[in-house]
Order: sequence, then structure tokens, then C-alpha cells
Amino acid sequence: MKKKILLSSLFCMMLLLCLVSCFTSSITQLELVGDVKTEYEIGDKLDLEAITLRATQNDGKTFEVKASNSAVTVTGFDTNSAGRKTMVFRYDGISLSVAYTVFSAGTTANTTAELKDLISKQVGTIRLAKGVFEGLDVTVSYPVKIVSDGDAQVVEPIVKADTTGSVVFENIKFKDTVKFQGEVSFSGCEFTVEGKKYGLQATSKATLTVEESKFVTEKETDCFDYLIACNASDTKVIIKDTTISCNFFYGVSAGYYLYMDNCTVNSTLKADTPLKDTYGAPIYNAKKNPVAIHANAKADAITNEWKFNYTVKNSTFSNVQNVMRVYELDQAKDENVQLVWVNNTIDSSCNFVVNFSSKTYGTMPKILKALGLENSSKFRYVISQNTEIVKKADEEITVVKNGNAYQYTGLQYKDKNDASIVYDYVGYDGSSHILLKDGKYYSIKIAYSSDGLDTRTIVELDRKPELFK
Repeated sequence: MKKKILLSSLFCMMLLLCLVSCFTSSITQLELVGDVKTEYEIGDKLDLEAITLRATQNDGKTFEVKASNSAVTVTGFDTNSAGRKTMVFRYDGISLSVAYTVFSAGTTANTTAELKDLISKQVGTIRLAKGVFEGLDVTVSYPVKIVSDGDAQVVEPIVKADTTGSVVFENIKFKDTVKFQGEVSFSGCEFTVEGKKYGLQATSKATLTVEESKFVTEKETDCFDYLIACNASDTKVIIKDTTISCNFFYGVSAGYYLYMDNCTVNSTLKADTPLKDTYGAPIYNAKKNPVAIHANAKADAITNEWKFNYTVKNSTFSNVQNVMRVYELDQAKDENVQLVWVNNTIDSSCNFVVNFSSKTYGTMPKILKALGLENSSKFRYVISQNTEIVKKADEEITVVKNGNAYQYTGLQYKDKNDASIVYDYVGYDGSSHILLKDGKYYSIKIAYSSDGLDTRTIVELDRKPELFK
């Protein structure tokens, strides 16, 4: 009898354990299946039949359940008022939060004041009516999309996205400088200036994306000082499928991160274009520019390590004096330097790598190798305006670094305005550029003038420089 009772007890315990295990949740994760509607108008209903959830069990197996299932509860869905909201799906003790936006006819802004009001109410999608919007100065603390049918013009806005915010502009015309910070994107937009101003200017750390947009100038006297000035540390610039065809001095001035793909960069700036600088002084020699890409290694704000990560591909450059200027690569470790140049086209009017920083001369061979230009005439080193250092034909560039000084072979100094002035460029001692001709050493003295026509004097040295003793 005792044996039967024992066996019966064991059977009951096993049955109980089985039942407990059957009713214990094994769901570890919920996720949405496919695209789910996240934009609603006031009064819209939630179509639960159109929403499918995928549940993952602790053994890795998955199954799907409709949101309309009685075992699924939904909270937080409310279309009685406009704004950015969150609904929560709950199934078998596991929750899934989904952000959504409610908008109405009231989300169409007819004035700048209405636009600012809608942003203050955290409306997710705002449509701009036809017209001109001036005086926009806002801080955005949530994701917002601002769109138009192409008939809205925004003049000199200031847009700041904080750590919880982001802004997307679609199909909008911008006039004069757009100041921004944080995560800001432009898609299908057009940028123009009147006078001489920046196009897009980051006032602090930013992540900038420009897609399917264009920069244009309609007047000969209008000119972008910088198309994109976005060079703070830890700043990222991404430009895709964008056309630049305008007067500009400088194109893209990024921090240590730039990604450019399928872009056209064509300066329409002419040497005799009647322009004035920021202070109203006439510019007689606009020919010294433009620069398509102003590249600069930067120190990471967190680690303080210098970095440089540039990718340029599938793009075309024309009528720019300098396709790329590179500064301060020598500050960065080799493992923190990445330069990718793939499938780009440079017309005959362009020079390639231009370098005003003495610290980078020693890195130049590495740059040329990365660009596949070791034996190309498409680049030049620049000391100052109207002067250049070019690679000698059929000679390798060698560099010997000693402290702040560099000793070179394989380079020549030329004056752009006087073809008869040719020297061997043999060194930089930390303060002076050293030339050699017919066994004699020379240094270069440079004087700058307000009309843009800087001059230089080549002075024979009375003794052999210390660098070469």
C-alpha cells in the first residue's frame, strides 16, 4: 500500500510540474512584423488586424500573433489631440513600445509663428504652406519632419536639435545661412544665398545629412562663402545624390568624418567675378578659390585621439582649383586615418591635394598612395597662394622627419604666375620653406595683401641650413 501511495504522489508531483511549466511564460521578446502605420490624423482608429507581432520564446523559436488577439492588450493609443505619442503592446507579460504621431489640418503652418507653435506641441509631421518663413529660431527635443510641396521658402533659420531631438526637412527652399546643431537632415531641398554667406553652418556638434538636394546661385555677385561649414569635433557630414553648381569659395568643411556619394561639384566662380568679402572689401582675385573639400583631422571629444575618416566616391569635380585640402593628419595615428577615394572624376581644370599645413607634408606620400595618385600630375603641394610644390617626373618622393622639420627629395617649387621660377623643394625646418638651385640654398619670404595677391620673395641663405648639415 505504501508503495502505491508513493508512486501516486510522485505521479501527482510530475503532473503538477508539467502543468506549472505549461502555464509559465516562455516569451522573451516581442517585435513588429513588417511596416506599421505610425502617422495618424485626429480621430483615426487603430487597425489591430493590420498589426502582427512576432514572439520569441526562450528556446529561440518564434511565432506570430495578431494585435487583435484577445491575449494582446494595447494602451497609450490616443488620436484626440495632435502630437508625438507612444502606444504599448503587451502579450504574455512582455511589452513592446511603438512611437507614433497624430496630426490634423492644424499641422499645416502658414506662418513662422504657427510653425514654432506646432514644434512646441511636438507635432511629428509639419507641412509648410506656400510662402516665405523668416525668423525661425527653435530648439527641438523630439523627432520632427518639416515638409512642403516645394513652394515654401525658409530664410536664415536657426534650428537646434538637442540630445532627444532630430529634424528632417523635405522639399524646401532655403535662402541664406541655415544655422543648426544636433541631428539635422535635408532631402530634396534647394539652397541659395544673396550676397556672400554660408549655406549650412553648424554652430555646435552635429550630424548632418544632405540628400537629393542642390546648391545654386542665380546672380554673378552672389557667392557661398562656405557651402557646408560643419567642422566641430565629433561632427559627421553625409552628402548623397546632391548637385553643387554655384559660386563658392569653399565647398564642404567637415570635421574628421565625411561621406560623399554620387555628387556633382561644379564651381561657376570666375576670376573676374565682381565680389566683395565679408567686410565689404572687393575681391580682385577670386581665382585663388574655390576649394571643394576642406579636410581636417580632429581630436575626439571623449578620447582626445585625433581621427580622420573620409570617403568620397562616384562623384564629379569641375572648375575647382583645389579638390581637397588636407590638414593635420600627422596628429593622428595611422590606425585612426581612413581615406577612401573611389570612382571619382576630376576635370583638367582641377588640382587634387592641396595642403597649407606644414605638419602634413610628411604624410603626403601616404595620402597619395591611398588615392592611387603616386605617379599622377593631378595633385600639388601648396605653400601659399599662387605657389605650388609638384612631384618631379620619374622620381619618388622621400621624406625624413626630424622633430618639426622635414627633408624631401622628389619635389619642385614652382610659381604659378612665372613659369621661369623653378627650384628644388628640399625641406621645411619648422618655420621656413627651404629651396635648392645650382647648389645654393634659399628660403621663401611671404607677404600678404588685402587684394588677395600675396607676394613672396626668394632669399639666398648665407649658410647651409642646419637641416642639411
